Amino acid sequence: MRIVQVRFFIPKNIVSVLRVRQRAYKSKFLLTGGELAEDILPGEYDLYKLACCTIEPKHAKVKNVRWLPCFQPNVSGMCVFPPEFGGRIPVDIATNEHLSYYGCCLASSAQTKVSLFHRHCLQDFVYKENYVQDYVKNDGHGGLEKHSFAHLDCPLGDNSGYFILGRFVDKNNSELHLTGFHIPTKHTLYVPPLTIHSNDYLKGTWRTMLSDEASIDHVSLTHHHRLNGHDTYEHFTFEFVQ
Repeated sequence: MRIVQVRFFIPKNIVSVLRVRQRAYKSKFLLTGGELAEDILPGEYDLYKLACCTIEPKHAKVKNVRWLPCFQPNVSGMCVFPPEFGGRIPVDIATNEHLSYYGCCLASSAQTKVSLFHRHCLQDFVYKENYVQDYVKNDGHGGLEKHSFAHLDCPLGDNSGYFILGRFVDKNNSELHLTGFHIPTKHTLYVPPLTIHSNDYLKGTWRTMLSDEASIDHVSLTHHHRLNGHDTYEHFTFEFVQ
């Protein structure tokens, strides 16, 4: 097999930059270059800015969502979803690129300083096998939350469940994006203040940093129905799509 290579060259005419390496076998092109994606000039760059693609995690996009907080202590508000949303959200791996979509990161690989405005403590929590079924689903405690203190969450074992992150993407706070993340064992997730999240679907032992010096804005997951002129709200839980 005879390989013919045509390499990059920089002529005076910028159009010629579109010419890239090609390989031919018996006069048939096996590898051709597409259109120019970006023209990168000589200089010094942060390496992450040269990444070839913008990475987003898999996520559910839900429109017409209403976050209705309750201002009574220890009482949940409601996060009202349209009835056509079946509660299914995709699962993705927690990398810093994926987590940054929600403003989060893995602490061990982030060169970032943070400020803690409340006293926090690290504590190990054990989520039993029947936690999701009995507490979240049967007792209707499943929901989303946000608060003014930061989280650190680290699974200490395998099969640790899913940590949910969310964000509103429009100025009216009505389109909600959600992802269920698998956090690698003994990797620490940093969740900044006021990040929408849920730890309802965790399993096993997690080491978590929390604070009791700020209130938690917790909302239950509800579907809104209009029946015979009356508004009804039905509790539901999330399901995960691999």
